[in-house]
Amino acid sequence: MKVYLLEAEGETLDKMLLWLSENALVKVVAVFAKPDDLLKRIARENPDLVFIRLGNDEIPGLKTGGIVMALDQNIRVVFVSDERDYALNAYEIGAYGYLLCPVTKDKFDKLVRHK
Repeated sequence: MKVYLLEAEGETLDKMLLWLSENALVKVVAVFAKPDDLLKRIARENPDLVFIRLGNDEIPGLKTGGIVMALDQNIRVVFVSDERDYALNAYEIGAYGYLLCPVTKDKFDKLVRHK
């Protein structure tokens, strides 16, 4: 499984990277700080799952998620946020999941394991 993350540095990113490294299903993990870099990589190599951080002014997360899903409907997009306010918008554009911070390993693993 290929997993991409669009996330600035931080505790949540560190936790997710640790959990992904412990998962035998995950073969490729790539982290992007800029939406353009994520989209360029997807144009070359589609992931199975993308985690996108919301609430960062430098990362237009919902817009980026919509573009990812438009590129390939088989890519599962999960939004990660400190706020509940984005959840409805995320699901309206077709999100596979929504994680509210602080992210727990149990909820994270369920989204990674589920096919």
